[in-house]
Parts: sequence; C-alpha cells; structure tokens
Amino acid sequence: MDWAEASRFLQAGTRTAKVATVTAQGRPHVAPVWFTVDGRELVFSTSSRSVKARNLNHDPRVAVTVDDETPAFAFVTVTGHAELIRADRPAVGPCRHPHR
Repeated sequence: MDWAEASRFLQAGTRTAKVATVTAQGRPHVAPVWFTVDGRELVFSTSSRSVKARNLNHDPRVAVTVDDETPAFAFVTVTGHAELIRADRPAVGPCRHPHR
C-alpha cells in the first residue's frame, strides 16, 4: 500500500489510532489516541506527563494502527520515529512508512 492509499484510509471517517511505544524497561505500551493526517505526517497530541510522552522521550520508535471495525475489517499500520513538539504546538508527530 502506498502513502496515497494509506492516507485516504486514515482520513476516512472518524477513527481512533492505537499508538504503541516502548517503556524505559523495554515493555510495550499501547494507548488509543485521536489523530489527524498533515501531509505525510500522522499527528496526535498528548500531555508531556503521559506514559506515551515519557516513553517517546527516551525512545522515539512508534507503531500506530488504525482499523475499520466493520467488515471487511481493513487496517493501516504506520511505523517510524515520533518527534515531540512542545509548547505552542502540543503535538506528537510525524510517523511514516505505512504497512498493511
């Protein structure tokens, strides 16, 4: 699946994403988030005190899955490295490389 197809899926309707990060102890952590697509970036916000933000501060690797819970149960997974953006732009992004 190329980015154009993945982007269309990600922008269709209102869905939540499941964001997977890695804790300082090496354990996986998954949390649901609301998100938007900005060009080739998947963007979501989180508190700087959240588990997600703390995890991404020590290890920026991230996997994000967005699924359609109606038949035929499609999904898109995006993997990459997150960039924490602070203060005037309270968002986490980008994450690239769609996989299906």
